[in-house]
Amino acid sequence: MGAALKHQIRLAVAPEFVVELERTSKDEDSDPILSLARQLPRLPEADRTETSRLTALVHKIVFSAPSDVSTPQALSDCRHLAQSALARASGYITSDGKILAARDRLLEEIGIDVASLDEFAALLTSETFQANSQLLVGTDCVTKPAPADAVRAYLESHLVENTLVSEFAPNLANNTQWRGRVISEASEIVAAAVFLAPASVDAPARVLVHVRSDHVWCETFADQLIYSQCEEACSSGPITIEIPQISGQSMVRRAALLRGFLPAREGDTLIKVALGRPVTADNWTEIARQTRRRTGLRLPETPPDATTVETGMVMQALDGSPLRPASSIILIILKSR
Repeated sequence: MGAALKHQIRLAVAPEFVVELERTSKDEDSDPILSLARQLPRLPEADRTETSRLTALVHKIVFSAPSDVSTPQALSDCRHLAQSALARASGYITSDGKILAARDRLLEEIGIDVASLDEFAALLTSETFQANSQLLVGTDCVTKPAPADAVRAYLESHLVENTLVSEFAPNLANNTQWRGRVISEASEIVAAAVFLAPASVDAPARVLVHVRSDHVWCETFADQLIYSQCEEACSSGPITIEIPQISGQSMVRRAALLRGFLPAREGDTLIKVALGRPVTADNWTEIARQTRRRTGLRLPETPPDATTVETGMVMQALDGSPLRPASSIILIILKSR
């Protein structure tokens, strides 16, 4: 509910959800769950013939064991899934063990992504951010959080494009997703970075970095700010990060390329996907699912062996088209905690 109110997700229930509650309720007039369900956004009704056909297919996939019986509850669960798939829902949240066990086939054959509540909660971005000040090693400069007016004044004083200042300065639309950080020397700001957290589960994080190009440590500033913003972005798990390029900021571009960013296919933007944690054989499936749900990048279903990693994995976009490391827009960050 909280994620929906923050517009991180669009919450909706299948029509079958209300029908099922009406069927099992002992007193419709005083049932609080049923009353709530009737107020929630509802997926549109689909064609009955198509719903019945897809319900039967879902039942065959999920309840295929000889011992399974077509109980009213099982048929209702199948209609839930069928209605969600026909409405092109991004995902279906459930705690049903049989449905979760069949998730891979459901995604492949029905096109609906099934997740547990814990998996769904893990997709939501955290609200933690770096609030500390740090002395940059080898310099007399300090990096620290900064308020919006200080960042805006710095960007405007260096004639950054108005469109970028408007996007990366906080306003009523992005205030809760905004983080500002600066590097100062003797109380003067010499570099600044802005982090805009993704507005929804599968949206990219946007990062803006600007450094004073005439400063002797400008390349150090660029690298430190890009690293800290990437660390902020992937603190909650896999994420796409975008950095718009600013005219005259060649050192920022170089630092970003060294950190694994590559030019996007369209627009003047650098982009990469970061995982934010080490990947092992034990957590491969979990990370692969999070990566697909958050970024659209499909990693192999099973952990690759060392030979595959050395020669390059073949990954897929959400539509199934192959992405090879040599031409893709990704770099995986393996960051220990």
